[in-house]
Amino acid sequence: LNSAAINITQRVLNSSGSKIYDANTNALAGAITLSNLVSGEALNHSGTATISSANAGSYTITNLAGITIADGSGGAASNYTLTGGTHNFTVNRRPLNATLARQYDGTTTSAGSTLSSLDALQGGETLTMTGSGTAASANVANGITMSSNGNLALADGTGAASNYSLNSTVINVTQRPISLSGT
Repeated sequence: LNSAAINITQRVLNSSGSKIYDANTNALAGAITLSNLVSGEALNHSGTATISSANAGSYTITNLAGITIADGSGGAASNYTLTGGTHNFTVNRRPLNATLARQYDGTTTSAGSTLSSLDALQGGETLTMTGSGTAASANVANGITMSSNGNLALADGTGAASNYSLNSTVINVTQRPISLSGT
């Protein structure tokens, strides 16, 4: 044997990540973790990848062109590539807090149709609410905790309810006006 040569190819990186539903297909580098690095090496990465859908679910990252890798602690970016490998990304449902509102009626039951607001809706989306729940009190007050009894549920509006989860529900009960008559 007179001489020998070796060709060293770039190591293929894998990636995974997740975010809470935000009505867009962006997968920001900060939400992505790189794997399959040589032990003891780390890389920096920046930019934005693209997933195939904005909806809650599990996806393969279809466009990593927006992600740039750079030298990191003990790792040289030129030794690695994002081309190939496995690149998974999960969009989790966004938790919402619901507020119902109605006038005092002497009962603790309230319908989802009395929905006043939902916090954290994305992209100008709207949702409705179905079913009914039980309030901790029938009296006039703000922020009374509601128990859903398994009946209160989010429903599609301009947005898809499947992208959201119901975190908590409260009700604001206002005073009931009365009418007086007499002579």
